[in-house]
Amino acid sequence: MIYAKKAVFISYASEDGDAARRISETLNAAGIEVWFDQSALKSGDAWDQMIRHKIRESALLIPIISAHTNARTEGYFRREWKLAVDRTIDMADDAPFLLPVVIDDLQESIARVPDKFRAVHWSRLRGGEPSQAFVDRVLSLLAGDERGEAHSMQIEASSKSNAAPAAKSGRSRSPAWARVGWGLLVILFIAAGYAAIQSVSRTHQDPPSAATPQIDPAVIAEREKSIAVLPYVDMSPLKDQEYFADGMAEEVLDLLAKNPKIRVTSRTSSFQFKGGKEDLRSIGKRLNVAYVVEGTVLRVGSRIRVTSQLIETGSGVHLWADSQDRDFGDVLKIQQQIATGVARALQVVVAANDDRRSGHLTNTEAYTEYLKGLHALDSFHQASLFEAQSSFEHALALDPSFVRAAEALAHTHVTLALDESMSPLLAWQEARKAANAALALDPNSSSAHAVLGIVYGFNDFKWEEAEREIAIAIALKPRDSITLNYAARIAHAQAREDEALRRINAAISVDPFDPYAQMTLGQMLYSIGDLDGAEVPFRRSLEISPLFDGSHFYLGMIQLLRGDRAAAHAEIPAEVAENARNAGLTMDFFAHGRKAESDAALARLILSSSNRWPFGIAQAYAFRHEWDQTFQWLDRSFELRDPDLALNVRGDPLLVAVQTDRRYKKLLQRLNMLQ
Repeated sequence: MIYAKKAVFISYASEDGDAARRISETLNAAGIEVWFDQSALKSGDAWDQMIRHKIRESALLIPIISAHTNARTEGYFRREWKLAVDRTIDMADDAPFLLPVVIDDLQESIARVPDKFRAVHWSRLRGGEPSQAFVDRVLSLLAGDERGEAHSMQIEASSKSNAAPAAKSGRSRSPAWARVGWGLLVILFIAAGYAAIQSVSRTHQDPPSAATPQIDPAVIAEREKSIAVLPYVDMSPLKDQEYFADGMAEEVLDLLAKNPKIRVTSRTSSFQFKGGKEDLRSIGKRLNVAYVVEGTVLRVGSRIRVTSQLIETGSGVHLWADSQDRDFGDVLKIQQQIATGVARALQVVVAANDDRRSGHLTNTEAYTEYLKGLHALDSFHQASLFEAQSSFEHALALDPSFVRAAEALAHTHVTLALDESMSPLLAWQEARKAANAALALDPNSSSAHAVLGIVYGFNDFKWEEAEREIAIAIALKPRDSITLNYAARIAHAQAREDEALRRINAAISVDPFDPYAQMTLGQMLYSIGDLDGAEVPFRRSLEISPLFDGSHFYLGMIQLLRGDRAAAHAEIPAEVAENARNAGLTMDFFAHGRKAESDAALARLILSSSNRWPFGIAQAYAFRHEWDQTFQWLDRSFELRDPDLALNVRGDPLLVAVQTDRRYKKLLQRLNMLQ
């Protein structure tokens, strides 16, 4: 059936045209009429007349939101958005009309959109790839039998009190909440408790009751104890506590991971389902887990309410539920109780009783800064790394005994080195300092030992010491994906390829949605000449995080090495990191005989990366067969401890031609890489 009088209008920035097209084609295939303009209708009365008509006649408008729309204050899509807002104001009824869709990692809290957009539930479709759940939602909206979660929750809250409406689920925001009082807070708690059962559960099943079939504990005990902790939903009035909701899930996850009897999926993988509506059975299959924990967080002032549920993914049965109203200072106790409750429901006991984590917070502001840092660290962008660093440093300034902040700060400095976001020499020094500070607070910090391991290897080139620290870290926390990633890099640098691949594959099995692990695997395979194998994880990293930097660069190099200049020419400009893009363009232009343009790109690369990524400059010169300059920048890579030098110098296909040069052997000696 074609919804001829209930068409969908898709509004998008030109940069997001491919994503808009995919959404349009999928909806068309479902029998939905879509007005999707990629014609030359761009100006004058023709544009105004046609757009106004289509928006007025459409039953649903889908604004596509991304980093591209956030960066632009003008554009035809913004005129369309204004017309859509005007339409909602003029509508005689309150039928749903807006369905905002985010297609990348843009955080909704900073999205530059009209206020009307924030009053409805948003969808998140990475890369504009529509899910069946999204199509079903559109069909339901067009059929007029769904007002969305936000609307249904508001009705529910209103039925409980004549006070102001309760907080909506989804992404709504209302200035009136800024003046919420304690009487209204009670209503908020009621609404949040209702939402935890009625809205958050992705299986859309009723909570356990007397009629709910009980699972025999003996049966549960025999099953694999595999759990994913999904992101908690922020139910706070201003929708400004996402970092706290994320941190709650992270801390519960970390507590569960301490128990060797439970296999816990890492945060990065679990958080791929943030904001989505995917069925729990599907999530269980994709993460290969038997159980999930999900819940909500409501924070108003110094009070918090946390609700949690443990659900079996195969049957959708709720095994356990918990709801707690506390002062914010009791958040560590809440986390401990949630983890213990989950473990008991699975007939196991949380093994680690960590006194410093089970009591009352000594500095709630420090903990808040720590959670903000974790949130920034998960964004996979260079700018967010410095935000994370600042938050962790602030947390430690407020509470110098906060070991987890020290651990996170050490890891952030390693990431800054690996990401070429700053001078790697300085980043390694700061990482060592933070790791030692963490060990002074907790000698059994596995994270700190792992950081020291990669610093010993990639900064000091002391490979035995590196392996010793890594061995300690793995013994303390065998299934930590970050430690396994570092361990893989160290083994690869020593040409122990079987061990390196075993370690990185173990990291990916723990955290299949970590783009950094995929990048590491890609670099390893690339440097041993397996171009076909390397292409797979590089593309996978971009599927996980479309704005992840470095992968397009390597994919472009793979195409150049294959001799497919057209494919490389299409791939390289998509690289989001400016320095990597310029390195790729240097090679791309040179391959096409455009030396002047290659020289210009190389000059830009040197200007931006001489103190951050000299190995990339060496690669560019090597592609141009300028060997003296290649070794000049390889030496510079050694001086600055560029991590790509230790990882790639042995097998980079671009450096094969220099391996017979005496300067190459001398470089390996300096790196302690000669057997």
